[in-house]
Amino acid sequence: MLALGAYYWGVLRVHAKGGHWPIVRTLFWTLGWVLVLYLATAGLWEYSTVQYSWHMLVHMTVNMLVPVLCLLGGPISLVQAAGRPHPKGQMLGPRDVTVALHDYRPLRRVLNPLVVWVLYASSLFLVYLTPIFPWLMRYHWAHQLMLLWFMLTGYLFFDMVAGVDKWTNLPHMGRLALVIGVMPFHALFAVFILQASQLIGEPFYRAIDVPWIPDLLADQVIAGQITWIVGEVPLLIVILALSIQWFQADSREAKRLDRAQDTGLDDSFDAYNDMLAELAQRDRERRMDERKLSR
Repeated sequence: MLALGAYYWGVLRVHAKGGHWPIVRTLFWTLGWVLVLYLATAGLWEYSTVQYSWHMLVHMTVNMLVPVLCLLGGPISLVQAAGRPHPKGQMLGPRDVTVALHDYRPLRRVLNPLVVWVLYASSLFLVYLTPIFPWLMRYHWAHQLMLLWFMLTGYLFFDMVAGVDKWTNLPHMGRLALVIGVMPFHALFAVFILQASQLIGEPFYRAIDVPWIPDLLADQVIAGQITWIVGEVPLLIVILALSIQWFQADSREAKRLDRAQDTGLDDSFDAYNDMLAELAQRDRERRMDERKLSR
């Protein structure tokens, strides 16, 4: 509710300044947090603390679906559009904080695309395939912290490849490479869950002994199926969206160059042709000099 209220307040600030904020961005942000609210109030969050299949459904939702919806809302862009720079000596506002964070070199190194990609791709294996998972499941605060971590890494990754805030200025080819590169890791993790003969987090699930789950291994297979479907489909959608964005960007650039050539504002091709003509002239003069010397 706090995230929704702050966002709506920012939208009102933009309109009060005479600006415009796309309604579709507000819709995406609202859908993302309504989905979180549904998970928290419909009982799914509680079931995810004792049943692995429900846990993976909640995990994939907060790691992939929620981040994609929220980042399409452009919260950082909204902060910059709604805020105003404060004079030196006064308390920094939200806009000043986002600008300072964007220009903070140590943070930019941590949020390097390669670092974010490694964190996103490896978190599944580091959490679920190590003894840390049953320990995290034992405590309510640790379970919430784990879900928050996956939401954060998901937001950073998808904001890098498909976000509207332009926190990183990656070319479309680089974005596609990062998304395609992470897909095998999701598939590998899902296949591992499906084919595992040993329970993940077995000490925890054996200890609580939930009566409505007669076969824990069968429930784990369902978790693997959920991981595969909910994990791969959003990535395929992102790849399709990036491909369309890439095509549209190339089309806009081609039209811009055509207009510039027609109006005479772009003389890059003329300069290139002049350079070739000059090189050809130099080559002819060199050959003539060689002929004179040979005589």
